Amino acid sequence: MNAPLSSLHLFTSPALSGDTPINRKEMPVSKTLPCLVALIAVLGMCVSIQAQPLAASIDPLPIPSPNPGIPPGSVVNPVLATVSGGFTGTWSSPAAPDWIGTFTATGPIPAGTTSPSGTTVYDFTSLPTGVLPVGSIFRIGDLDMGAGALEQFILTGTCTSCSSALGFFLDEPYAVVDSLDGIPTPAEMPGVTVSGVAPSITYLFDGSGITGSNPVITVAMKNNQPLTTLAVTRVSTFANFSIAAPPIPEPASAALMGIGSLLVLVRRRAASD
Repeated sequence: MNAPLSSLHLFTSPALSGDTPINRKEMPVSKTLPCLVALIAVLGMCVSIQAQPLAASIDPLPIPSPNPGIPPGSVVNPVLATVSGGFTGTWSSPAAPDWIGTFTATGPIPAGTTSPSGTTVYDFTSLPTGVLPVGSIFRIGDLDMGAGALEQFILTGTCTSCSSALGFFLDEPYAVVDSLDGIPTPAEMPGVTVSGVAPSITYLFDGSGITGSNPVITVAMKNNQPLTTLAVTRVSTFANFSIAAPPIPEPASAALMGIGSLLVLVRRRAASD
């Protein structure tokens, strides 16, 4: 539908339209929003604006669609160093600034067959913001019954510096990698049992339902709330858990983040008009 002539301020003079430079609107908000949405599409935003929190028990875990995988350079692993009673992890560039620093952990490294099973407690209070920032990457690998042993991970987080009680702090998987044939299927995915109430939410990831094959699946998720500590119990040494940081955003990604912020401002303006 064509806009009324009275709204085409770019083609009419203030004297004819009755507008002054003070009260004239250069472009209606109703036209600004579609332009911004189209711009985001052109720049190729492939991820959803808001991921779904992992707030209920699911078996099997969902495979995201689209499934971007974990491209090289999309995560930055910390350098781990064994210390008395545990280990440290240090992030450096190209990790994003809020991650650059060292965290501590008590207990075994929850990965590799040479590291024992048990409970590991991560302490992130020494990182720049005193917490593990939102958007960290949690990877669970090879969680199945391929070795004939019960393979589980139990995750419980805390945020002592948060203004509200910690709730469902993980999002549903954003990427799944099949290292055998490259095509993950629901039958190869572990399940999760979510229990507790804020501020004590527990995620139990279980691969015991995968009995018909021996897949090599890596599930990647992100936290949607900051964490000061994270307790991880690894039941079997045949499964692996790790935490990674996102890299410094590329210029195009930074531009998309800026456009996303602009969209929020425009929506607020539209609501106030």
